[in-house]
Order: sequence, then structure tokens, then C-alpha cells
Amino acid sequence: MVSQNGIICLLAAAMLLFSNIARGEDDLQLVLHTAEQWVTINYADNIVSQQIFLKKIQRIRNDNCSNAEKLKKLRAEFPNLFNNSIEKHLRMAKQDGVVFSKDNKTILSTSNKDITAVIIPACVTTIADKAFSQCKKLTKIDIPNSVTSIGKEAFWYCTSLRSVTMTDSVEKIDTEAFGYCSALENIRLSDHLQYLSAWLFYNCKSLKTITFPRRMTAIGKYAFAYSGVRDIALPPTLKEIQDSVFSGSDIESAVIPATVSSIGSDAFSKCENLKKVTLFEGLKNIYWGAFAECGNLDGITLPASIKYIGSKTFGGVRNVKISPGNTKYTVDKNGALIDLDAGEIIALSPDFKGIYEIPEGIVKIRPYAFFKCDTLESVIFPKTLK
Repeated sequence: MVSQNGIICLLAAAMLLFSNIARGEDDLQLVLHTAEQWVTINYADNIVSQQIFLKKIQRIRNDNCSNAEKLKKLRAEFPNLFNNSIEKHLRMAKQDGVVFSKDNKTILSTSNKDITAVIIPACVTTIADKAFSQCKKLTKIDIPNSVTSIGKEAFWYCTSLRSVTMTDSVEKIDTEAFGYCSALENIRLSDHLQYLSAWLFYNCKSLKTITFPRRMTAIGKYAFAYSGVRDIALPPTLKEIQDSVFSGSDIESAVIPATVSSIGSDAFSKCENLKKVTLFEGLKNIYWGAFAECGNLDGITLPASIKYIGSKTFGGVRNVKISPGNTKYTVDKNGALIDLDAGEIIALSPDFKGIYEIPEGIVKIRPYAFFKCDTLESVIFPKTLK
């Protein structure tokens, strides 16, 4: 089967035929073949439609009429095949200062940092690193289905960029591609993305909602840190949340699917609006400071599957609970989270008031164990403390 890039090349060749409609049999067969490949690609997910249109092309091929008449019928049946938008958009983009590779498949950069809008031609497969970086007047980008890759910092610091749409053809978006796009409100991500790169939407303050790709397995470091995202529905394909992914964001609630086995350091730290987090059995590790300084998070229940809790993980979090069946961790009557196996105090509830007497058997007080305990008056250490 011919690739989509191959179709574009065939289209370019076929377009040359239409300036002179009266061509020979070989030229007609090229156009008909191009049409068949176009239908095969565009209706790959709809076999019935694909078969219907392929039969229409075959009927046109077998019609007892001139080549010019066959081309006319083909144009009427498949107008999108014959439009000249690719050449038009390519010419317009170059006039606006967009720099392309020799084969016009890659947008390399733009010499015009004041560009406000650009239509990306359908011949483009790659938007290179920093291609539109710091184009501070660019407001909207529609990424055609020919594009499969968006490079590092491709739209970094485009502070007026409000809307981005892309099709499911995009398979990779590199680090910081939309970092510091502070006006970005809407973005439609490709469902074929399995990994959201680090710093991808860092400091995108206007980005309130996000629909995650259904096949996503991981989110990179700082991907949504200090962004405006509020509620998230993570897909059941997700396996890990890396360090600082949502740190400092406006997130208000989070449901972590059972497929996630680990939550990275500072993943939700400093999320001052975070009120509710739902965790499921299957989660094993929560690393350093994952929910630290989430002052409005009132209550979180840790599943029985938890094997490791890092220091400062719940620093400043009230009302931590342990699911029945977890024999490694407990919460004492004063709201202190304790590692029973290691004999360590991990965190004391910031609501505790007065004198806290550490239970006998405790050998270690973790770093930040009394973080944000503003009403703690004094501590009585046990003899077992080392």
C-alpha cells in the first residue's frame, strides 16, 4: 500500500495533467490509480465506504467515453482529490516567511516572528524543533493529517496562541512543544500519542481542560506544571505519572486509574486548589513530595497495594487514611502516618494541636514529618528513637 506521503507525491504528479486535459491512456491510468490510492488511505477505517468508492472508480475506468470525459466524472465524484490547496497553501506560507526543507515535507523555521496565522500545507509531515518558537502574535494553528511529528519547542513561547487542532496522524510531540503558551485555551490531541513529553504544556495558564489520548501510557516530567488544568480524567492505559507532572497547576480533582503503579516526586505538589484525589488498588509507589503543600486536599485514602511512600509525600495534607488489608502502613489516633515495618513517622496531620507523644517503637522521624504543623506545641520522643 502506498503511504500518505506517497499519495501526496502522486497527487503532485497528477496535478500536472490537469493543465492539459487531453492526454493519453497512460496519463489517465495514473490519475485513476492515484484516486484509488487516495480512497484506500482516506477510508482505511471504513471498509464499506472504501469498497463503494473503489467500485465507482472502476466504473469510470470502464465507461465507454473519452479520457477527458472520464476525468470530468472523476473530478465531479472526488473534488477533494483535485483541489489545488496544497500548492496554494505552500506558496502563501513561504510568502509569510515560513522556511521549508527542499522536498517541502518539513517546516524548518520562520523568518517572520510577527506572523499571526499560517495554514500548514498538506504536504508537510514534520514540524521541526523551534519552527515557530517565540512567534508571539501567532493565534491559531490547524495541523493537517499529513503531519506525524512535532519537534522540540516547536511552538514554545507563542504567548498569543489560543487554539490548536490536530488529527490522529500525529504520533510524536517532543519536549516543550507548547511550553509557555500562556493564552492556549483549546487543544485537540492525537489519539495515537502514547507518551506526552516533558514540559509539554508547562505554564499554559489558560488551558483549563484537556482530553487525554486513549492510548497514552505515560506523562513526562512537568508536562502540565503551573498550567490552568482543573479536572483530569486519565485514561486506563496510563502506567506511570512522572515527577512534577501537575506541580503548581490549578487542578481541583484527580482520578488516578488502577493501571498506574507509581506517582513521581512532586507530581501534584503545590496544587493549592486540589480538593479530591481518588486512588485505586494497583498503585505501589508514591515518591517524595507527591502531594506536598496541597493545603485544600482534605482526605486521601491509600490502597492496600501501596509498598512505598516517600518523605514529604503528604506534607500539609489532612486526614490521610489507609485501606483495610495494608499491613505496612497505619495512621495513629493523632493522625500520624507511620511505616510499621521500618518504625518511621512519615507525616503528622497539620490539624494536630498540642503535645504529640511519639509511640514507643519508632526509630526514625522522616524529613518534613511535622511540615505545616503550625499548632504543634511540643514533641515527646520515645526511648526507641535512633
